[in-house]
Formats: sequence, C-alpha cells, structure tokens
Amino acid sequence: MTTDQFARYVHYVKTSDLVSIGKAGIPKAQMARIRSKLKNQWFTNIMLKRKIAQIHEEVHEDYRVAEKRSIVDYVLMDPSERVRVNVPKVPRMFKPSIIRAPVPWRQSFLVSKQFCRHNLFITNPIVQRIRSTWEKRYTDLRFVTPAHLRTRNDNPLSPEEMRTKVLEQCENAKSILMNVRS
Repeated sequence: MTTDQFARYVHYVKTSDLVSIGKAGIPKAQMARIRSKLKNQWFTNIMLKRKIAQIHEEVHEDYRVAEKRSIVDYVLMDPSERVRVNVPKVPRMFKPSIIRAPVPWRQSFLVSKQFCRHNLFITNPIVQRIRSTWEKRYTDLRFVTPAHLRTRNDNPLSPEEMRTKVLEQCENAKSILMNVRS
C-alpha cells in the first residue's frame, strides 16, 4: 500500500459521516467497566477533575474513531468498492508480531552468559596487559605444528609416531614457556 493510498484510507476514516446514523456513542455499561478499573479517589479529587474529563473525552473520541474505522473497513470488504476508492487493501491496525517458541537450551545459555560476564575479566587492565605480552612474545609459538607431523616422503604417520611427535612438540612449547623470565 502506497502512502497516497494510506492517506486516502485515513481521510475516509476521519471524514466519514456514516456514524451520524448511530450517534449513541459508547455504551454506559462499557464506561462503567472502564471506571471500575480506576480508583474512586481519583473522581473525588479536585486536582484530577480536569484530567479525568480529558481522559473521558479521549475514550469517547477513540470509540468514535473505532466506529468510523469499522464502518469503512466493512465497506472496503467489497472488492468493487476498494477499486472505486483506490484503496487496494485495508491496512492492519497492528504490525504482525513473531512469537518464538521456547527453546530447551535458553536457560543454559543465560547461565553461561552470566558466568562469562562475571568471571571473564576481559576489561581488567592486568588481563589486557597479559594478553598484549602474550601477543608480543608468543605470536609465533605453536604447541603443535602440522608441518612437523609429516614424514619425509609425505606418507601418513602411524598413530604411535604421531602421538610421540605431538607430545614432543608440546614439551618443547612447555619448556619455552617455563624458561622465559621477564
């Protein structure tokens, strides 16, 4: 729906004189239900009299607009009438909302998020300094280097040979980390 078509629809709702047929307005029982939701002290307070009158008028005005809108919507149910007034479809009052079903992992996600927020001190200056020191000194350090896991003729290693090479490389990296002094 274009803005011009929407403006035309709003114009019909605002200026329609169709409601003059039934000028009864909002039913008294409905107003009594609305009043029952409010505190009785509000109606006796002198300071709130003007505000109550404004709210009362607002309820009546909203009811009149709803009446006009429902009549225009009813008229626009006829396809030939929609073509005549150039309003191809009736706009929705509320945007459609998407409701997501609960997921079983949501609670564990929230617990993990809370744990990370409280226990990972990423913004702590000491942690940042340790991290920058690590990046400066040990950027090239690898616990396991895949290039060293190959044989001379590119044949795959046996599981036992691979295990010993991986453990050997880990020990080398450990000795580098343990022997460094600042």
